[in-house]
Amino acid sequence: MKKLYILLFISLTAFTLYAQEPDGSAERQQQRNTRHEQIRSAKIAFFTSEMDLSPEEAAAFWPVYNEYWTERSNAMRRSQHALRRMSYALEKGEKLPETKIREYLHTYLNGSLEENNIHKKYFRKLSEILPVEKVARMYKAEEDFRIKMIRQLRGLGNQSNNPSQGRQQQ
Repeated sequence: MKKLYILLFISLTAFTLYAQEPDGSAERQQQRNTRHEQIRSAKIAFFTSEMDLSPEEAAAFWPVYNEYWTERSNAMRRSQHALRRMSYALEKGEKLPETKIREYLHTYLNGSLEENNIHKKYFRKLSEILPVEKVARMYKAEEDFRIKMIRQLRGLGNQSNNPSQGRQQQ
């Protein structure tokens, strides 16, 4: 029953996000902030349910998870920025010095290594405050939530309640 409410909440959130047309950049920024907050709220509800967190566990978990997500997002952002910059230059025929290409490649390739180190670091931290099973549920919940959000953005909704079936379809 909890899952049904969470899915309904996520669906309604996504619907309201796309129903509004922004007029200016300030409104677009406000809409983006609202969208991020709604996604964050949906994620909190989803993770709490999927991980079966008690209030005490949730209080200890969320600050550590937020640190983890920030570090991970920053690493991915640096890596993707380097790839986009390099791709743009290559597509436009821009002549980059070899040192700049190496720098972009180094940043991009090290992103995976950096992200892996972040996963290890926070696995240790999370294992100190939660049972290992709940940490494993967190990783599964992350993937399930990501798939649900992709489906919503693609307009597929809830064609399947089994996220692994969604991976096979994609």
